[in-house]
Amino acid sequence: AVAELFASAAASLAPKLADLPAAEIVKVVLASSGKGGSPLLEVASKEAVIRLTDLSLSQALLVTQGFIQGLSAKHDALRQVLEFWPSKLGPVKKGATTAGDAGQLAPPQLSKLCVATAPLLRAESAVEGPIKQRFVQALGSRLLMQAAEIPEASRPLLREELRPEGGLGVFSRRVELLAALHRPAAGAAAKRRGSRSRSRGSRAEAPAQGVGRGKKKKRKR
Repeated sequence: AVAELFASAAASLAPKLADLPAAEIVKVVLASSGKGGSPLLEVASKEAVIRLTDLSLSQALLVTQGFIQGLSAKHDALRQVLEFWPSKLGPVKKGATTAGDAGQLAPPQLSKLCVATAPLLRAESAVEGPIKQRFVQALGSRLLMQAAEIPEASRPLLREELRPEGGLGVFSRRVELLAALHRPAAGAAAKRRGSRSRSRGSRAEAPAQGVGRGKKKKRKR
């Protein structure tokens, strides 16, 4: 019954997809990706690939996640989406204070892109070696540039993919990125410094309070 429903939806939506806003195409991909390679996802993936350059990078990330969840590793849409990413993963442009200001993926989104694509990078798929290599080099280089900003919660997952057999195992600067991910994130390091400062301040106040109390006792005598 569910398969028939998706087939019916695909038949009715297919002629209209070209007229839908890009954001609606993303929603169709996400809604249909949980059901595997359904006819609806098949038609939506074709339109989404055509529209990749019209999507924001946040939307392109969602489409990538949907494709990998719902399509076979040998599906051509996966090759096309991996070809799309390298040109979008360059350095944050000058004058932009954050990746978001530059229209680029923020560090948590980079982590999500890595985790989402890892099964495809490890699997035997329709994606040729050179395409995988370009994607891995682009993503790994960007992760390395922003390693200090990657959330602590994402670091173990990324380190796992940097093993030789992992999705980023062929990254040329793998050892360097691993070392960077073993260092504390920028926010965590600042919190630790603040905690140590407060701790030192508390210890410094304690003797001073003790000296004050001792002086008062002498005056009472």
